[in-house]
Amino acid sequence: MRLTPISASRLDMVERHCRDITVQRLRRGVFITVPALAATIEEHIAHPNTEPKPFIWVKSVDDLLQKVIRTSSRLSFEQNATRHGPVRKTGRRCRTGA
Repeated sequence: MRLTPISASRLDMVERHCRDITVQRLRRGVFITVPALAATIEEHIAHPNTEPKPFIWVKSVDDLLQKVIRTSSRLSFEQNATRHGPVRKTGRRCRTGA
């Protein structure tokens, strides 16, 4: 199942690529000529990740699993409440009627 159209996800990738070039190369440089600017962009495209940095997980697996459990139980409660009407504090359903 696709949540976004293919064209939208491609546009997101193009925007991200342009952002990376801007942040990593263009803001730090001074370009006197257009060919110098073009050469910098082409060099970044040819070698995009010359200094890779590893992704480091900050939270433990147990913390992540607990968050998934909390979120899924909250979502299932909210979905049941919207399907079957509001719930009183006693646990019984409120009467809605005409």
